[in-house]
Amino acid sequence: MPPAATSTEIPSQRTLRFWLAASVVSLNVLTSAFFSLRAVIDTSLSGTGLGHTASLYTLARSLPLALGVLVSIAVGSRASLLGLGFTMALVQAMDASIGQDEMAIWGPAAFAVLTVAACTALWRQRR
Repeated sequence: MPPAATSTEIPSQRTLRFWLAASVVSLNVLTSAFFSLRAVIDTSLSGTGLGHTASLYTLARSLPLALGVLVSIAVGSRASLLGLGFTMALVQAMDASIGQDEMAIWGPAAFAVLTVAACTALWRQRR
């Protein structure tokens, strides 16, 4: 559950911002984990040898991030959600910078912008 609202803020606004950020960040990390898992399973995407090993490393980083976000939401930790959200925004921005086609550029870029927007709205609210 998100923390209780202050006396100057309507609880529903506070809750809405938390759940908006939680939804965007969750979608972000779960999409990242999905593509990492897909690269591990489908060797036509990652190849064999070093390409497959790199996709295993990517999955090894994506799954703990996804778990961390889900735990942050479950315990209602605003600070953890913000930290992981801004981290995922940086990850997506870096993914966009190395994309090879339009979808590999604009998809991660959109995730980065949406995640920053949702996390900034949560961060700017009164504690």
